[in-house]
Amino acid sequence: MPGWIEGELIDAFGKRHTFNDKSPIFEEHADSGFAGLPREGSIHCTIAEERPDLLIIDTELPDHVESGPGETRFSVLPTRIARD
Repeated sequence: MPGWIEGELIDAFGKRHTFNDKSPIFEEHADSGFAGLPREGSIHCTIAEERPDLLIIDTELPDHVESGPGETRFSVLPTRIARD
């Protein structure tokens, strides 16, 4: 059974956003347990708006992930996004 972990996203303006969810939300291979924490992970998202130097992402879909205060839209640098 996956454990709960805390993830952080630092937006394009340097603001830290904290997420708490089960480890599969942040890691492709969540079976590695808690060894080696902290480590990099990812959050699935959609791109709500695309500008040359900034992306507005939304973490509501596909996994319904929100930050502590319930936010789902974040401004990020395009270099921080891995496109599938």
